[in-house]
Amino acid sequence: MAAKYLPLTKAVQEVTGTRPHLSTCIRWATIGTKGILLKSVMLGGRRLTTIEWIEEFLEATTEASTPRAKQAKQSEAMAKAKTELSEMLSRSKKKVAI
Repeated sequence: MAAKYLPLTKAVQEVTGTRPHLSTCIRWATIGTKGILLKSVMLGGRRLTTIEWIEEFLEATTEASTPRAKQAKQSEAMAKAKTELSEMLSRSKKKVAI
């Protein structure tokens, strides 16, 4: 079955029961929040989304808001930075030794 596209505020209202301001929904779809964008399409100058995309967005932003997710993300970033630093240092030592 093909996805049913709805105007942003109507789709959010169907999922959550509340109707956010249009500018809020447009911000979610264009700029995002917590690094997460609401999937949407443009049709005749109107931005549309689906119920499924709203649910995915809500789950992702909720996950990004939990302290454990933040801590895990920071730990991953620190591990990656340490690896990159080690590689850079080992390359510079090789250049000096040559």
